[in-house]
Amino acid sequence: MKVKAESCVFFVDKMAPEEEYEIVSRHAPKPQRRPAGKLNGSRVLLTGHKLFVQRHIGVVDLEYVESDEKIFNLLVCLTRLPPFYNFVLNFKERGQDIGRCHIMDRISRILGLMVEGRRGDASDLLMEPDSKRYEGIYSELLRAIHNELTEWYNFEEDVWSTMDKGQGTKTKPLYRDYSPIVEMFQGKVLFNQQEASFEKGDISLKGFSSVQRAFDSWLENEKKITKVPAVLVLVVKEQGNLNLLGNTGIDVAGHSFSLYSFITERDTVSCCYVKDGDHWYGYESDGVRGVSRMEEIRGHPLMLFYARSG
Repeated sequence: MKVKAESCVFFVDKMAPEEEYEIVSRHAPKPQRRPAGKLNGSRVLLTGHKLFVQRHIGVVDLEYVESDEKIFNLLVCLTRLPPFYNFVLNFKERGQDIGRCHIMDRISRILGLMVEGRRGDASDLLMEPDSKRYEGIYSELLRAIHNELTEWYNFEEDVWSTMDKGQGTKTKPLYRDYSPIVEMFQGKVLFNQQEASFEKGDISLKGFSSVQRAFDSWLENEKKITKVPAVLVLVVKEQGNLNLLGNTGIDVAGHSFSLYSFITERDTVSCCYVKDGDHWYGYESDGVRGVSRMEEIRGHPLMLFYARSG
């Protein structure tokens, strides 16, 4: 995942516009960063109920270029989730020189526009993923944030180990190091005496009357969740006929989760929908608009973003 160079304009006497554009469009190579020891990450961590405190995140019609549609929709959905936006706001306030964490810095600036209700152009704040599909971009984004954080900060793992070492289970972690991304977005499931981490679940809505039943089906075959994440992302593999707007809560291993945002897709066009208070709004190709019924949703559900209630 690449961070875009911010736009700049300059003029050189007797230089053709095409030559100017070529120079402006060049991306200078990033200098290799060699941090002399990692910073203590405990000061930027949020634990306990603070992670789930509800804040008002505005619905702002931000501008972006069409080619950035997927990364834009993903970031809009993620910044609606209390655990993630609370961490981003805390990191901005307490992190040492957030500017060196390029991705976190840009996410915090996008979030700042929403919190302050300032309409603007988000194009320069978006990233360029290598993946083309939403699932791949999501995983790529989480890994990029994780790598950036762990390059500069040392985060101590305390409550992340959930299994008794004497049970003989073998853990399959997604990442080698611990970070707030691991804590918020990754859960653990036990299957056939092997514990594995997951950051999203694949579900089929076909033939189910609720997302809860579809999720429970994903957990069948003796799977058991041993670590409940703060954020649960579900990828819809088969479509059904569910009313997501009236079916926003699910239970995961005794914990209540609420739907805060989701992405839809039809053919090559995708949109994202977010909850603001008791109302839903859609970020669509022609701007932001309020929606109250599933019939007003464009496309079919593709990714659902839930956050734990506390």
